[in-house]
Amino acid sequence: MPYLVLGLLLGALVSLWVGRAWQRTRMRRRFRQARAGEVAAEELLKKQGFRILDEQVRRRQHMFVDGERLDYEVRADLLVSRWWRTYVVEVKTGKSAPNPKTTATRRQLREYAAVYDADGLLLADMSARELYEIEFPASGSRRQRTRTATAFILGAMVGVALAVLVGG
Repeated sequence: MPYLVLGLLLGALVSLWVGRAWQRTRMRRRFRQARAGEVAAEELLKKQGFRILDEQVRRRQHMFVDGERLDYEVRADLLVSRWWRTYVVEVKTGKSAPNPKTTATRRQLREYAAVYDADGLLLADMSARELYEIEFPASGSRRQRTRTATAFILGAMVGVALAVLVGG
């Protein structure tokens, strides 16, 4: 009888150890796949004229839960620029994750739009080797402020030009 209990205990321990080893292996494989996707995304972005500014870009944020401050960190895969615009890039691999209709991906992109002061968001689908520009309706974003400022400056320049032409 003691051998049976000992055998069951030993079997349970081996089963637990094998399960954890399998989880570690899966996690390592996912990490390697994600890193390979990020490297491929950098190459794709460079080919399309983007300059890599930073990788694994972290931003500290906070929120209040029942009046108590809760700090957290957000981490985007890449920060890139092209011409005078800065973009936050989320790199996805696999079948469903690159789809912006996927709830988790959409929420992640929405969080980036709120946290990072960038001109735009890019979703890099490395399974399809495609790059998508993501836009959410403007809510006082940097992009909207830039458009408003540009329109104001252009309007002022046209107004001055007309005043010079009509008055001169």
